[in-house]
Amino acid sequence: MSQCSGGNRQFVSINFTGKVLGISMSSLRHLILYTVLISVVVGGCTARHIEDTSRKPVIQKASIYPVNENGQTYGLAPLAPSPEFEPDLIAAGGVDGTLGYVLAEDLNGKLPKTIEEALAGQKLRSVTRFRVIPLYASDGKTVVGQFVIGGGSCSTERNYFLGI
Repeated sequence: MSQCSGGNRQFVSINFTGKVLGISMSSLRHLILYTVLISVVVGGCTARHIEDTSRKPVIQKASIYPVNENGQTYGLAPLAPSPEFEPDLIAAGGVDGTLGYVLAEDLNGKLPKTIEEALAGQKLRSVTRFRVIPLYASDGKTVVGQFVIGGGSCSTERNYFLGI
């Protein structure tokens, strides 16, 4: 290393021996070039992947399930990719073995809007243990039976209530 002074400025010149950290300058240039090249390729692929995911089609309930004459979708809930895509009428078996559909809103119940409503709902469920909702044909209007939520499949209390 040598120093030169020119007026108020000082210049420092560094003489390389041809190696940095034991790597030749030629190899170091190749390493930097490959690193930049790989970064550009990976960055481009990532950008392309992000761009492609924005073009994916939007899944709609009607494309997964048939639609009845009342505009309601019906079918098996496990076919839905997520809960918000479940059909309006969910396939179910009634207490007497009749196959039909239950309204998703009947099955899931209303979501509470306040803490008080949630606590009241919990208290009601702890007392009643089960509830009965209508079982419909695929039209969503014709009642073909009853569906029981809760109480277990062999509940004596439930069977007594239903007259079984």
